[in-house]
Amino acid sequence: MAFDLRPYQSEALAAVEAQWSEGINRPVIVLPTGAGKTVCFSGLIASHIERLRKQGQRVLVLAHREELLEQAESKIKAMVPGVWTAIVKGARGKKTHQFADVVVASVQTLARPKRRADVDRIGLVIVDECHRYASRTYREVLDHYGCMDERATPTVGFTATLTRMDGGLPDVWQSVAYSKKIHWMIKEGFLVAPVARSIDVPGLNLASTRVTGGDLNTGDLAAALDDSHAFTAIAETWCSEASERQTIVFMPDVATAGKMAEAFQAVCGATAEVITGATPSTERKAAYARFNGGQTRILVSCMVLTEGFDAPSTSCVIIGRPTLNPGLYIQMVGRGLRLAAGKTDCLILDIAGASLKHNLAGVNDLESDCAGSCDCNCLSCGCSDRCKCGIRQCGCRCIEQHEKPSAICNCAGSDQCSCGCPGDLDGTGLDACACGINPDCACRGEGQVQPDKEIGVEVLKTLVDVDILGTELAASPFTWLTTKAGIRFLPVGQDVNLFLLPDPDAPGQFFLGKVEGTTAKAPVSRLDSGSTDPSTARKAMEVYAETTGFTFNNRKASWRRTPASEAQLNLLRRMGETVPDGLRKGDASDMLAVAKVSRVLDSRFGKYVTGV
Repeated sequence: MAFDLRPYQSEALAAVEAQWSEGINRPVIVLPTGAGKTVCFSGLIASHIERLRKQGQRVLVLAHREELLEQAESKIKAMVPGVWTAIVKGARGKKTHQFADVVVASVQTLARPKRRADVDRIGLVIVDECHRYASRTYREVLDHYGCMDERATPTVGFTATLTRMDGGLPDVWQSVAYSKKIHWMIKEGFLVAPVARSIDVPGLNLASTRVTGGDLNTGDLAAALDDSHAFTAIAETWCSEASERQTIVFMPDVATAGKMAEAFQAVCGATAEVITGATPSTERKAAYARFNGGQTRILVSCMVLTEGFDAPSTSCVIIGRPTLNPGLYIQMVGRGLRLAAGKTDCLILDIAGASLKHNLAGVNDLESDCAGSCDCNCLSCGCSDRCKCGIRQCGCRCIEQHEKPSAICNCAGSDQCSCGCPGDLDGTGLDACACGINPDCACRGEGQVQPDKEIGVEVLKTLVDVDILGTELAASPFTWLTTKAGIRFLPVGQDVNLFLLPDPDAPGQFFLGKVEGTTAKAPVSRLDSGSTDPSTARKAMEVYAETTGFTFNNRKASWRRTPASEAQLNLLRRMGETVPDGLRKGDASDMLAVAKVSRVLDSRFGKYVTGV
């Protein structure tokens, strides 16, 4: 080998060789951006190239973007003397790759069966940015080269984060052979430290932003930034705190990237170049050269620069694209952590709004390593860079396989907690715990609470029997429940419930009430200024429910379909409830809520309501 690997890079390659020898032919190396993944797999190529030549075989390096292809080829040629390389992308390399020892190929090109057949004699497969390889197209490429079957072609994936929000990774990658976290790299002097600052955007409200594919909806996010005038706030903060720094800005889409560049010019008089997926390759390379040469101070991107972009001089990263995905956040921040002469840190400017119901990824996600205390290295949920042992917040669906509850939501699995919440399953804050055992629980959510009006108990006692709500509530996305006496209610917090009662003077009309507590004397308040029809009543209550930030009442939440926890089953038995076989977590949670709220409401108001 004509170059020296860093100690951790040598350890990583030794770990891969060990896994191959044990019959695990698709391991992964997880190293943060700037750790030298390309150098690492160049070392792997150097150690195998002579053997493969003698066997008439070659190395295939797979990547999905032109920058990654060219970066890989350049590094391999520089570090493995005498190696012949060829890039296969579109028409490029179509007639010359047969002479190459190493084929660096676009996975999109090899998605075509004929092109796959042309690239033959492959004895080693290296996959860059392997967290992407869960889709059918990528799987077909790996299948063709014997990576997924009994042929067991030695294969290894490299990535900075093995998180894919839509899952699928466990079907491709078998094990994390070796990993290092960003904070370890910083501590050992291989990366600079991030210094976080918040950009205050008072008008930014992400509470209504939808979640699509596990992350904030791009269109909703762009609209929220536009409505809040975030572009001006970002530019003003950059002018005052980072105008001398080479800066990369991440925005959600092309339109917001353009507006951000305009804001830098209008507010600071600074020229920013915009890089998108539609930017031609020659223009992109020219922009990169100007940035690396210092002629351009700011690059604005709509996610193009998260992978395969190498600019060590970058010392400021602006996160103008909030995300729920810690893996994506780490990719963005990692663009600024490479070492460079005279560089001591990287300033991370992160926008913050006044109302965030979502559990956004942030700089704290860089400090997620629990090595020494946890060795779970779980791949069963497709997010192996997150800890599943409960030492930190678990944001994945495989929490059922681990014994400890989440540390940040420490009621998960506790016998003291009746809500059945196993923590934030998806890392989005949508399946939130709200039992109150841990007042600092980060997935509880926040929201404006509407003022309550006191309700006269004597008014409630005059209510009559009406059966009209069933059809209306059946269409609701919320989990409306019914007490044993027939009172319809909706949980909106720990021992806080909204409920509907009929108006005795207006058949088909309903009062809106709220009760807080677990006893028959719990205080009751009124949320209406007069009774309304079932549709209006339901919508009003659900609008109120949304303002609380409590999302455990989402009827379609994924956690509801998983098996009931032992904590739930034990609590149901202690409460004297009959527990059916095969009980799901959502049904168990409903049974617990009905049992508790029936004790609170039925003794006071149940006799005035039947069949509602």
